[in-house]
Amino acid sequence: VNRLYYTECKEITEMMPFTTVVDNFDAEYSYVANKGTVFTFKTNLDAPRYRLIRADLAAPELTWDSLLAETEDVLKWVSWVNHTQLVVCYLRDVKSVLQLHDLE
Repeated sequence: VNRLYYTECKEITEMMPFTTVVDNFDAEYSYVANKGTVFTFKTNLDAPRYRLIRADLAAPELTWDSLLAETEDVLKWVSWVNHTQLVVCYLRDVKSVLQLHDLE
């Protein structure tokens, strides 16, 4: 369970301003990838077995879109590869199952 903030890292010359994305302890959010201001996170928000969500952090109002819904298997980890794909690892019946998904 964590809070989530971000800032643009163009040039570090002084204290950088942080923008609040999540300011409560409602779920766990783990960064996976981003394309510009659209960020993808692994979360257990409304999904005890985890799912992938994304949001445009530059949008006037934050809206979470589901990228990979929660399944019967537990989503263990996700890795961004080739700038366009995600390797997703699920735990199914005490074994790991790897899947490859397009980031789009």
